[in-house]
Amino acid sequence: MITVALAKGALLKDSVTRFAKAGLDFSAVLEPSNRLLMVPSVCGRAKALLVRNGDVPVYVAYGQAHLGIVGFDVLREKQMQVANLVDLGFGGLPYVSGSKINKWL
Repeated sequence: MITVALAKGALLKDSVTRFAKAGLDFSAVLEPSNRLLMVPSVCGRAKALLVRNGDVPVYVAYGQAHLGIVGFDVLREKQMQVANLVDLGFGGLPYVSGSKINKWL
């Protein structure tokens, strides 16, 4: 059985959609009434672990998940011994800058 670490939050819906295209249905995690942190796929060949963004590479590095989906920023920040396999083409953080009022950057 394959174990997948999925980040709760902004990437979750796109991640579930991507796995559905690959034949693994984790759509139960998107139901508003879902309170489970481990959800089996409908086919029974995989299970998804719902974890915080920063915990995805930790679960993979320590072998609790075979793979995970998380933003590249999290991979760079955590610096865990995991492989960056592929850019899935979704997510992405907008660049935002800020300063004090009436001050130029």
